[in-house]
Amino acid sequence: MTLRKVLKKWDIRAGSVGALHLVMLAAVVCTARANPPANIPNAGQTPATKPAANMGAQVQTEDVNALKQLIEQKVAEQSPNAAQTQPNAAQPSAKQASSRPRMLNKPQPIVLNKGAAMMATDAPPGPEGERPSLGLTPPPADQPQPRWSCAKDSIEKPAIWNGKAATYTFTAKNEGEGPLNIEIKGCCGSKISGSKSRTIQPGQTEDIEVTIATSGREGEFTRKIRVQTNDVNNPQVELTCKGRVLAAFKADPKVVNFGTIPRDAGPVTKTVTLTRGDGGPLHPKVAACEGHASAELREIEPGEKYTLDITVSPPWPNDKVRGSVMIETGLEEAPQDSVRYFGAVEARLRAEPRALSLPAGEERPTELRTRLVWAGAPGRALAAVASDPALQAKIVEEDGQQFVVLSVPAGYELPAKKPASVSVTTDDPVADSLRIPISAGAAAREPARPATLMPTGAANKATQSAPATQR
Repeated sequence: MTLRKVLKKWDIRAGSVGALHLVMLAAVVCTARANPPANIPNAGQTPATKPAANMGAQVQTEDVNALKQLIEQKVAEQSPNAAQTQPNAAQPSAKQASSRPRMLNKPQPIVLNKGAAMMATDAPPGPEGERPSLGLTPPPADQPQPRWSCAKDSIEKPAIWNGKAATYTFTAKNEGEGPLNIEIKGCCGSKISGSKSRTIQPGQTEDIEVTIATSGREGEFTRKIRVQTNDVNNPQVELTCKGRVLAAFKADPKVVNFGTIPRDAGPVTKTVTLTRGDGGPLHPKVAACEGHASAELREIEPGEKYTLDITVSPPWPNDKVRGSVMIETGLEEAPQDSVRYFGAVEARLRAEPRALSLPAGEERPTELRTRLVWAGAPGRALAAVASDPALQAKIVEEDGQQFVVLSVPAGYELPAKKPASVSVTTDDPVADSLRIPISAGAAAREPARPATLMPTGAANKATQSAPATQR
């Protein structure tokens, strides 16, 4: 009787996870019977007539009976009530289960059907006879254990100038007897050299190189790198990077905030004070301006103190201004530095409410809508397209206003990991497009009605509670 027939006789499906566990046991028994090791007591008592050349070879009647007993025992163990119905003597110990594959001497793969194969190896199995994986779960207590060690888990570097990278090298060692698996997780502004998932063999070392970016920083800093391991005593450790960043000048404020700029506003200016920093006397010049800004330097105290006027001007973008002003310092150690700025601009085009919220558990076709609001002379929306083909979006005009209408089929659910939205195209050169998010949530079920134009703050508050324009 072949192994395939044995499994078929007991109605075992080869595609199930449980069947793979059973096949693993079958491989152990078949190979052990065909090649009895000399060091296993009573291993050769069963007469063998035809050694198994592969896992589809014939097995003796006694082998089939033994295999049946093992499989029935395995099925009983997998039953939810196994712990109550199975006598303790019938359950193999963890030591016995882990010792079986060592009897194999690298057998051939077991193939039940196309696409369903499992290779039995001489590596110690995990729980329930599963093959071991390079995970972060500590090995069973009866197996060799890894042990994390790091000679220096906190490193402080000498001071460096702004813009130059700081590199830290930590040497990790496996002082245990089993393979040490590690997963490295960086922090903001850090870069890990090489793979973040690594295995350190017993007695071996591994360098973990971390680079910290210093652009835009000044003064002392501390960054922590988290390392997760399969060491039961050190499941998570931290590597600490310390240092100090030198700057050519001190800016007050460090970042310029223009706040919210009305759409019809003219040029807006903010002033920054630049004071000599960690180097020699300053000889500053404006090198370049990003975005909608222009800048002018004024000397207060030669080499020591200056003021920098940053001006942002129309035509305004659709929603925000952001950029930096690059300054040539005149210092050899740090020839350039920058001052950053940002601000919000009243949107040329916005939707009220800002998102389309799907009703929860709606079993009927639903129609959602949001109003398009222009600042200044109104433009014209040309088309609306939903990112999900199951949804239909269109532009509707009512009483001289435009609305985006979204038709949702009955029983529709948003994709779990794929954000949905509606893209609106317009004829306006400043706001030629607008993206309206589609979110899941309980929305009002009453018939849709046009939204009421409100001040920005009130509109945001209403949107966060329950959009009144959706059904």
